[in-house]
Amino acid sequence: MKNVKIYIKPTCPFCIRVKRFLEGKGLPFDEVDVSQNPELYRNLKLKTEHQTVPQIFFDDVFVGGSDEFFKAIEGQSIQLD
Repeated sequence: MKNVKIYIKPTCPFCIRVKRFLEGKGLPFDEVDVSQNPELYRNLKLKTEHQTVPQIFFDDVFVGGSDEFFKAIEGQSIQLD
């Protein structure tokens, strides 16, 4: 099983959609709220060159945001189990 980490903001609808999808599949994930840590968020954006949330990592590999996540799931380039 993949180690999934999602950097989120609590009111972000895209974050909520990804989380609900994973919960619906019964897949565990770690969630990091960047709204409470601006320095972490700034460093994350520099690392990934991705300016929005969610930012999703599988086994410490950056997948992208919500759109990239669902495209990868649909195209089966990401295996969830």
